[in-house]
Amino acid sequence: MSVVEESILKSIQKNGFPEKMVQLPFRSIFNSCKKHGVKLSDVLKQLHEQQVYSEIGEEKILFFREKPVQKQEQDSDQQATDPMGGMPDDFFKTAMDQMKNMDPEQLKQVKEQVMNMSPQERSELMNKAKGMFGKK
Repeated sequence: MSVVEESILKSIQKNGFPEKMVQLPFRSIFNSCKKHGVKLSDVLKQLHEQQVYSEIGEEKILFFREKPVQKQEQDSDQQATDPMGGMPDDFFKTAMDQMKNMDPEQLKQVKEQVMNMSPQERSELMNKAKGMFGKK
């Protein structure tokens, strides 16, 4: 178990996990992964194997033991046809607007985040972005 995994587990347990869903700041976890030379996706996969599930939001990562029932059913239907179907329609537009206002260091961090994604995640992201601009 990596230092990052241990730290996340301690933090979420201190905040009421597994009885409660717990949010932790995305940036802090991402920076810790970077500092310790591990991929965020790998850390989340390891936690998933320990029945610590997560959802990444804009600024937070939500950790929980069980998915809420209504969302789980909706997500499984969407994931069968679109693995990124749970994202809001305006997610990519908002992301593009925010990237226009970033300085070079922030853009570098975004690039590193994308590079830490699995090839499948990157492909899905690019396909979703292409669809946003009317290209198929």
